[in-house]
Amino acid sequence: MLVGIATTLGFELRYFRLENQAFWWDELVTREYAHEKWARLFGDLATVDVHPPLYYMLQKAWLVVGESRLAMLSLPAILGAACIPLIYLLGRRLGGNRVGIVAAFMLSSAPLHVILSREIRQYTLLSLFALLAILSFAYLIPIGATVVGRAVSRRVWLGYVVGSAGAFYAHNTALVLPALASVVVMVLWLQGRVDRNLIRTWLVLNAAVLALVLPWLWLSSYHLTHTLNNFWLPYPSLSWVKSQFLGAYPYPRLLKPVFMLIALFGVWSLRQNRLLLLFVLAFWIGEPLTFWLVSYVRPVLYCRPLVWSTLLFPILAAIALERLRTGPLIAATAALATLQAVALLSDFPANREQMGFEALVPHLSDFTPDTDILVIGPQQFDPELRVDAKQVDFRRNAISIAYADLPEKVFEPLFAPRVPRAQLYDHVRGYRRVWLYTEIEPRFPVPPRDNFDQALRELELHASSEQRWASGDRVLMLFDIDTTPHG
Repeated sequence: MLVGIATTLGFELRYFRLENQAFWWDELVTREYAHEKWARLFGDLATVDVHPPLYYMLQKAWLVVGESRLAMLSLPAILGAACIPLIYLLGRRLGGNRVGIVAAFMLSSAPLHVILSREIRQYTLLSLFALLAILSFAYLIPIGATVVGRAVSRRVWLGYVVGSAGAFYAHNTALVLPALASVVVMVLWLQGRVDRNLIRTWLVLNAAVLALVLPWLWLSSYHLTHTLNNFWLPYPSLSWVKSQFLGAYPYPRLLKPVFMLIALFGVWSLRQNRLLLLFVLAFWIGEPLTFWLVSYVRPVLYCRPLVWSTLLFPILAAIALERLRTGPLIAATAALATLQAVALLSDFPANREQMGFEALVPHLSDFTPDTDILVIGPQQFDPELRVDAKQVDFRRNAISIAYADLPEKVFEPLFAPRVPRAQLYDHVRGYRRVWLYTEIEPRFPVPPRDNFDQALRELELHASSEQRWASGDRVLMLFDIDTTPHG
C-alpha cells in the first residue's frame, strides 16, 4: 500500500500543471519526429539523430491519446512514475523492505527525475529499462539473503536482457550499463564468490543483449565517429565536469550539501558490506566517471543521460535513514521528500507558457504554395513550425538562413534547405510573397557581420513589408515581391 501511495504521489507531482509547460527545442524535435512516417524513423532520420528511435516510436504511437501538450507529456510522466515500484523492489533487494519504501518516496519527488518526467524526451524510458536491468542484476548475483528459485531466475534473466537492450535502444550511453555490471561480476569471480555456472549464465545473457542491440550498434559507432565530430558537447574541462555532475542533482544551493551528506552517510553505512558497496558504487559513480574519461577521446558527458545512475541516490539516502526508529524514519522521509518537491515549485508554471510560434502559425493559413515562400532564420527554428504549419511544403516552399552561414551539421538534412545569407534574394525573387520567421532579439547575440541585417536590407530593397506579427521573442513578417523596389 505504501508503495502505491508513493507511486501515486510521484505521478501527481509529474502531472501537476503539466498542461501549462511549454516545449523546449529538443522536445519540438521529438514532436516533429512523432509526426513523421514510420519509414523515416528507421531511414534518413536515424542517420542524423544520435538517439535511437525507440522513444520516438512510442511517442508516435502515443498520438492516439492526443496531440496536445498534455496528451504528449503524459507519456513520459507515466514512464517516470512507473520507475517508483521498481526502485522499491531494488531497495528491498539491497537493504530490506524499509529501504525499499523510503527509496520509493525519495524517488517520487527526486528533482532530476521529476524534471525529465515532464519532457517528451528519452530519459524516463532510459530510467525504466535501466532500473529493470539493475534490479534483475541484483537478483543474479549473491547480494542479499533472499533465495532465488529457478522460476524466478528465468524471469530475472529475461529482465536483465530486456532491460539492458531496452535501455540501449532508449539512449546509446546505456551501453555502459552491462559493462559496469560485468566489472562487478569480474570482481566477484576473482574473490571466488561466484561459480562457473553463473559466469556461463552471465556470458550467455550478455551475448543475448549483444545480439539484440547489434542492429543499432553499427549505426551508433557511425554517430560516435562522425556525427559527434560536430556535436555541441565541449571538451571535459573541470568546470564543465563539475557543472554536469552537480546538474544531475538540481537541488537549491542550500539543500544540495544536505542531500549529498545523507547519501555519503549511506555509502559509509555500507562499509561493512563490501559487496553491496561495490554494487551501488559501480552504477552510481561508475557511469559518470566512465563518461568523464571517454570524453577526453570523444565528448559525451552531460547531465541528462546520468539520470539512471542517480537512481541509486534515493537508495543510498534510504540506507542512511534506515537505522532510525519507525517514527523518526517516517518523519525524516516525509521531510526530505517534501523538501525535494518544494525545490521543484519553480518548474511548475502557474499559467500556460506561450510558445511564440503558437500565436504566429495561424497567420500562415494565408500561405499559398504556388506563389509564396517561407524563410526561416535561424535554421534551428524549423521544428517550431513543421508540425503546425502543415500547409507549408518545407521541402519545396521553405528555405532557411543561419547566423554566420554556419550549418547545423547534425540536423542539416532534416531542416528546410539552407542558403547563404548573401543569396537570399536570389532564392526568393521568383515568388510573389515572402514570409520571414525569425527572432526579435537573438537569444545569443552575434557580431554584426554574422547577423541577418544585410540579407534583410537587400530583401527590403526589392520588396515592401505588408504585415508583421510578433509573439514572445518570435516575429513573422510578410513581404510582397511584386511591388516596385525601393531606392
